[in-house]
Amino acid sequence: MESWKHLVKKGEIEELSLAEQDIMFGELFLKYLNLNRDLCFGNKLLEKDQQDFDLSCEFKEEFRKHCIVLRLKKGALMNLYKKKECIHIVTVKGLIAARTQYRKIDDVPFFMGESNSLMCEEEFFMFIKSDLDIVALEDSDCIFINMQEVDLLKKKYHEVMMILVKAARLSMIKLHKRKELWRLSAEEKYNRMYTENPTFTSRLPATELAMHLGLDEYDIWAIRNVVRSWN
Repeated sequence: MESWKHLVKKGEIEELSLAEQDIMFGELFLKYLNLNRDLCFGNKLLEKDQQDFDLSCEFKEEFRKHCIVLRLKKGALMNLYKKKECIHIVTVKGLIAARTQYRKIDDVPFFMGESNSLMCEEEFFMFIKSDLDIVALEDSDCIFINMQEVDLLKKKYHEVMMILVKAARLSMIKLHKRKELWRLSAEEKYNRMYTENPTFTSRLPATELAMHLGLDEYDIWAIRNVVRSWN
């Protein structure tokens, strides 16, 4: 993964210490063990049609060897899509946004971070399969892995396929919930997000939130002013 090294020289990215990486991987493996539960909503959304699984020490050790752990400074921008290099974002501690264009309109299809929110992905293997720019909205610690490395791990460890299948099913449930938002008015969209997690919704910059919800940035500022007047 060479798409980040020029950002080190610019001071926008740095590598984490081993102690910091230990904490991130420990939290990540705990999430993997809880994939039957939707951690955002505290509900068991996935049917237990498969037995719970454990993570072998061998898998955890080799998985770490294949990953890159970086701290993206606020404002850092990475383009992770290359024809010869496809990257998974494994997890984020902080807050990032994916920016792209759809029919010449700027779009933010998803956010990732530790915050619980319908808008914020926790898909564990977020595959960047289109031309997306990853933008750090806050200082954000991220774990990345190359797709080719994931394919190698799948052949050796059954845990990887279990993680991917369960994460994909959870992602589909979240996607269905997101589609329900598009039938709502601007105020209803924002209020649905704010009711679910007011702290996270307030953290998001108006520009990226407007792109994500398909609204004008002015609408976000106007709605936020009304919300503030209530509090």
